[in-house]
Amino acid sequence: MTSMAAAVFIIFVTLVPARHSEAVDPWYRIDESDAARYIGMSGGQPTPYPWGGRWLLPSLASLFGENSTVALQFLNYLFLLAALVAISYLTAKQTRSQLVAACAWIFTASGAAFLLLFQNPYLMDSAGLFVFAAIGLAYIRKKYALVALLIVTGVTIKEVAVGFVILLLLQKRWTEFAFAVGGSCALLMYGMERSEAGSAILPEIGIGVLVKFWFGLNAAWPVAIVGLLILITVPRFRTESSTLTFQFFATTLLITFAALPIATDTSRLLAFALPATVPLCAQGLSRCRSHSLALGTVLSIPAILTIIPTRISWPFKPDTLTQLESWYATNILEIGFATAMAIIGSIFATWRNIAYIYARIPRKAQSKMLGQQKKRTACRVPERDQSNSAAAISGRISDRVRTNHVVDRTIYRRTSREHHTYRPGHFD
Repeated sequence: MTSMAAAVFIIFVTLVPARHSEAVDPWYRIDESDAARYIGMSGGQPTPYPWGGRWLLPSLASLFGENSTVALQFLNYLFLLAALVAISYLTAKQTRSQLVAACAWIFTASGAAFLLLFQNPYLMDSAGLFVFAAIGLAYIRKKYALVALLIVTGVTIKEVAVGFVILLLLQKRWTEFAFAVGGSCALLMYGMERSEAGSAILPEIGIGVLVKFWFGLNAAWPVAIVGLLILITVPRFRTESSTLTFQFFATTLLITFAALPIATDTSRLLAFALPATVPLCAQGLSRCRSHSLALGTVLSIPAILTIIPTRISWPFKPDTLTQLESWYATNILEIGFATAMAIIGSIFATWRNIAYIYARIPRKAQSKMLGQQKKRTACRVPERDQSNSAAAISGRISDRVRTNHVVDRTIYRRTSREHHTYRPGHFD
């Protein structure tokens, strides 16, 4: 899994052009953006809250003096590679197939959330993603002290990491819970004190939020939903280990969704759901036929190339590219067509698992879903007629044979006790 994570990292670092650290560059402008604030913080400039509260990574970069911006970019790539390795190990718990795991990464890359990690290497998203994935690995292995330590460290990178104290509550680990809550509150207060006064972050309201929500994961949404339904419906996954895994997945999705209403970059923030969605995608693609898996994956590749500017789709960029909204407005037809192909590919790749899940739904629920309850009731065989069915007659014959066999054995044992000279196979 480490080699696969390294391959994914190399492929997408090469494919996705990164923003430049200067205010004006040939690809993007980052002045007055989140990236500019973190770059300024690494250079020692005062930064308003909440950006100033995420001080750990910029403080490490500031140790390199004039090269702090390059160090910040390097640390982001380093944490991104570590996050991919951790997520790959979480994925390995859901499937042992390298092919399925690779296809899960391809479906995930059809959304903007994953690609933006490579497009903007000056944010705290990569380090926060690593903290989320590391908490998952520690929790599944019951390293609750390590979970508490990661939570305390994580609030200096992304304050939403404090939400993982829910996992410690579920396991009733009161000592670790107290340490995580106390340490997180202390570091959050320190981050507020060291930052300038910030302004309130107003939520974005409108249809654009739903569009960004879908494009964040794109074709990975239906595949991950299929994987989640498999975890819920298949009895062999109801073990202690799978329960811990499900709790981590649910908590990760809950924290990610809870943070979306207070931010404008909905697509980008969905990257924190990757420690849950990538393994769920692998689970949703398991048991699939190789040809349907290959075709579905190929159909999702155009979305990878068009959902954000890549080196292949770069000729289609507008003359002035300052925000992704201008990219979407210029290439709306291409992006829409590629998204439709990716969705069709996800359904085609998982159709066998969809049928498998449907077969496990109780018959009454299936009847209600199809609206055929009355028809099934009319066609049902009455109970009095079931007594004369072939299965019932066969069952009664088997019971009689079994009864006669027991009677014969009883008579034989009595005869053996009365005539000690009698043995099976010896006749007078």
